[in-house]
This record gives sequence, C-alpha cells and structure tokens, in this order.
Amino acid sequence: APSSLNSWHHPGIPLEPRKIIERFIAANSKDHYELAVPGLCRALLSLKKWSEAVAVLGELLAYRAPKQPDYWDTHEIRSLLGAALMGQERFSEAEPLLQSGYEGMLKRLKAIPIYDKPRLLEALDRLIAFGEATNKAEEVKAWKAKRVEIETNLKSAGVDLK
Repeated sequence: APSSLNSWHHPGIPLEPRKIIERFIAANSKDHYELAVPGLCRALLSLKKWSEAVAVLGELLAYRAPKQPDYWDTHEIRSLLGAALMGQERFSEAEPLLQSGYEGMLKRLKAIPIYDKPRLLEALDRLIAFGEATNKAEEVKAWKAKRVEIETNLKSAGVDLK
C-alpha cells in the first residue's frame, strides 16, 4: 500500500478532495481517515471550497455522530460543517451546527488534548463570523467577550495559541 501522498499523486494532475479521501481510505485505516479529514476540510474552508467541504464533512459527521456523539472532535466536525454551510450562505442550516459544535467542544474542553485546545477558539471565531454575517450584534459582543475569557484561561494554563 502507498505510504505517502506523493506515491498516490502524480505532479500536474489535480486531485479532487473525494479522490484524496478514497485513496487515503484504501491505503490506511478508517481511524486515520477520521483524523485526517478535518485537516483536509480546514484547508478546503481556507480555499473557500464550500461544496467540497460540505460533502466531505457531512459524510464524516454522518459516520461519527452515531458512533462517537460525546467525542470533542465530533463537535468540531459540526462546527466545521456549519462554517462550510455559512460559506454557501445557507445560514439557517449553519447556525445550529456552529452553535452546537462550539458548545459541545466547550463542554468537553478537559477532554481536548492540549495541542488541540486552540480549536475551541477557532469554533468560537466561526460563531462570531456567523453573527457578523447575519447582523447579530448582541450575540457577537457576548461571543467576543467569551473568546477573551477562554483565550486568557488557555494561556494561563500554558496552552500555546500560535
């Protein structure tokens, strides 16, 4: 089985996200797939590839939510999916995912490994961006205050936020 992305990909031939995932699953276990896909989707979100991110995150959430509903990263996937939907201006679908994703991560903060704790701030940033996009000034104000509080607490606990 291929051991690296370079052995799967020929230079000059663009890979669609779905193909990357299919090749990853073929070469690795489902556990590796679950770990790698959120990172891939963060990249898709940064590239504003909303449709691809919605498809992949929707599939991953459908797989994860029934099996691991209480894992912190299942809630992160919700938040990421909400961000992708927000990018498509599907605000009514995005809002509950952004809200429940952030709240689920906050509730499970102690379970989040120290190196992943900044993901909570990212989830809150997505919620703030949603509030700004939908003119929810009071919520934005409250979320920004909460962000300062969480950031201060994480820094004082020694979490590297860079």
